[in-house]
Amino acid sequence: WSLDFPSRAQETHFIKSRKSDVARSLIKCCILALAVCVASITWLHMRLVFFPWPSHPDKSPDLSHVLLAAVHIQMACLGFAGLLSMFLLGVCGLRCMLQRISAFQLEVLATSLMSLAMCCVALSVQQYAIKMLGHDPLQIT
Repeated sequence: WSLDFPSRAQETHFIKSRKSDVARSLIKCCILALAVCVASITWLHMRLVFFPWPSHPDKSPDLSHVLLAAVHIQMACLGFAGLLSMFLLGVCGLRCMLQRISAFQLEVLATSLMSLAMCCVALSVQQYAIKMLGHDPLQIT
């Protein structure tokens, strides 16, 4: 199934009328993404400050520095995803910005930034961050 228009003018009108709906949807998505990023970073920060990880004397290497580095990588990735969400929120929320870009450019921008944000979220998984630092995640937890 595909959406074919009999004329180019009808297709252009459909795209232009869809632009405000896309912008409203992106504003809601960005607000939700910001809330998730802020909540995640707050939880990680509280975890670092109030509940420090215990060191295991039975394990030979002290890997607490690796765990702290992984948490800092998580917080940086989540913070970057939050910044991307704020940028897209600014583009969609400000009328002067929204008027300067077409509906196609808005969809391309949103798709690109969401893909980049999803990569940041994937890199913020603690086990992946520990693996990127060259250690086995099963030894640390």
